[in-house]
Amino acid sequence: MEAKNLIKKLNKLNASYRIKDVNEYNKEIIFEINKKTYIADYTSKNNTILAYFREIGYDYSSQETQRHFYGNFNDVLRSANVL
Repeated sequence: MEAKNLIKKLNKLNASYRIKDVNEYNKEIIFEINKKTYIADYTSKNNTILAYFREIGYDYSSQETQRHFYGNFNDVLRSANVL
């Protein structure tokens, strides 16, 4: 899915979102559905969504952010209890 198509779907759901420019190449669409925050990761080169995920915690021993990944946008909607 392309980023512009995801934004259209979020607008239909009346979901709030913002676009974060991580660096000049990577971008994220951070959106909220049913009080759960999700992130869609994509590149500015081709605008295709590479991953959907939620940040669920931080592991201080390994100093890594813990994420739960979703295979596609429908999986995100199921997690948010929309489907």
